Amino acid sequence: MRLHALLPFFSSALADCKGDSDYRVDNNWYEGSGDGKNQKFESFLTLHLPDHDIDSWDITVHFKHSVVGVQVWDADAAAVDADSTIWRFTPKSWDEHLNADTHFEFKFQGRQWEDYEIGHIWKTDFCSPDGVGNGGQTTTGSTTRTTRTTTTNSGPTVTPDPGEITTTNPNSLCSGPSGVRGGPEQSIVDFKRGSYGKYDINEVLHKSILFYEAQRCGKNSNFNRVLWRGDSGMKDGCDVGHNLDGGWFDAGDHVKFGFPMAFTTTLLGWGMIDYKAEYEHAGEYINALNMIRWPLEFFIRAHTGKNEFYGQVGDGYADHGFWGRPEDMNMARPAFKVTEQCPGSDLVGETAAALATGYLIFKDLDSAFANECLSHAKELYDFAYNFRGKYSDCIPASDFYNSWGGYNDELAWGAAWLYRATGDDSYLAKSNEFYSSGLGDMFSWDDKTAGTALLLAQLTSNSKFVNDFNQFANYIKNQAPRTPKGLVWLSQWGSNRYAANDAFLIMHTNKVARFSDGAANLAFGKGQIDYMLGDSGRSFVVGFGNNPPERPHHRSSSCPPVPQDCNNGAGNPGPNPMVLYGALVGGPDQYDNYVDDRNDYVANEVATDYNAGFQSALVAYISDYM
Repeated sequence: MRLHALLPFFSSALADCKGDSDYRVDNNWYEGSGDGKNQKFESFLTLHLPDHDIDSWDITVHFKHSVVGVQVWDADAAAVDADSTIWRFTPKSWDEHLNADTHFEFKFQGRQWEDYEIGHIWKTDFCSPDGVGNGGQTTTGSTTRTTRTTTTNSGPTVTPDPGEITTTNPNSLCSGPSGVRGGPEQSIVDFKRGSYGKYDINEVLHKSILFYEAQRCGKNSNFNRVLWRGDSGMKDGCDVGHNLDGGWFDAGDHVKFGFPMAFTTTLLGWGMIDYKAEYEHAGEYINALNMIRWPLEFFIRAHTGKNEFYGQVGDGYADHGFWGRPEDMNMARPAFKVTEQCPGSDLVGETAAALATGYLIFKDLDSAFANECLSHAKELYDFAYNFRGKYSDCIPASDFYNSWGGYNDELAWGAAWLYRATGDDSYLAKSNEFYSSGLGDMFSWDDKTAGTALLLAQLTSNSKFVNDFNQFANYIKNQAPRTPKGLVWLSQWGSNRYAANDAFLIMHTNKVARFSDGAANLAFGKGQIDYMLGDSGRSFVVGFGNNPPERPHHRSSSCPPVPQDCNNGAGNPGPNPMVLYGALVGGPDQYDNYVDDRNDYVANEVATDYNAGFQSALVAYISDYM
């Protein structure tokens, strides 16, 4: 049912609220099962700006009925009353400053349990301060950033000056709590049903995104559906005087390893760029945008100088000595960087690739943020190219994520993504400079050669890349070891991860016209994903399907609901009390054997890079049904 009627707008009822606004419900639909009262709606709020610039705003919406699960991209939202009928929307950093005599519109979604008056309101209060803008300089706390502001039809676009650095007073970083616990509730699971073949791929996709929300470090946003997670790592960077909060915890631990995090972001970003329609079809695109922005913002914060990048927060050994909630961490979390004197071309080149995908994702949604991503991507690539070295020679990650393959593959991969983002032939030349035809058999956080071949086959007319990738795909499909039930088995540690990564690449050939066997390749990849979802006789995805893992090697989900302590999280023989929805566990041995044992970190740990190729393969899977 489509609802396009414009509801009457309400001028402010408060003395200091001087703006006018329009509100309309654009769409609503039934979702779920049961009593027929699980209704979602999509609404638009339009703010009419006064005759002077404003540097802050908020709008309070008074709904007729309780609203839950509000999702919004261009604002923060929070319920301000006990029954969630009154919601307050406040600006994101990129839309605080609005120009005079324009209007600014944003969209949000919510859910109600009534089956009438869906999304209806009593009134809105749009508050904007008196006074004019501050000449383009925005100051928040101890962080100062100078911006250029231009006006478009939908409000201001803020374009950052290239290469500018955000600095923060270290004293403010080191004060206050390191974490704040979440609540006792399980995650909010609310997805659009969509069965494609044997399994509901929409459900798996939805839950995979939830897994990334469970891995968040930093101050959790109002868009937080994993209710048992709170704020964590709030003092990250305190020791070096930089704000390094945000990003993802790597796996079942709480270290932020930048190298696999960047690869995860690039691979997820690739899926979002080339399968946007599939994400939208599944109803998960907004969720994916919130997912991918989290690490991108962290990478920007971690780029603290032209040739300086923080690639790790936390000490792996100290971290692994703590089993508990990240909100309760009190150990030192040192930050480690690469510089001109001790460079890391692999780490920095991969991060440039991730930020280039960020530009491609956001360029038509948030040009200010997209341009910031691209500016940092270019500068980081120059750093990686001009100062060569392995990051693991400078950052103490060699026992965890050693750069076994060196940095040439990241210099080729990063340049290919920048070529896609910019169209600048100099990046294509650099990608060719470092390209290798020896693609191996694994596409992973350490080896990008197969992905680079496929990306260049997609972007250029050079048949060399098609031929190289076909050799790789033919080996994986026809010669690589398999378990008796059919999983391509390349390594014991994270066997599902490697199969999923290769499956995505091979499936993606169906999107590239120059490959003649795309349809067969898509079918092969679907078979690998089906194995993980249940064809093996069980699911390897937490919270999904038949006999899923219940005891993943994952600290925070092993803890009981707050306020209980986590003294026996590791030793608890039962299931993890909090369901880590969507996490793909390491996987079986070469004979399909698997035991759901929390102490088995080889077969039963989870990690952000485990889900990356898997999630992108899910949207490639959906493409076969559109």
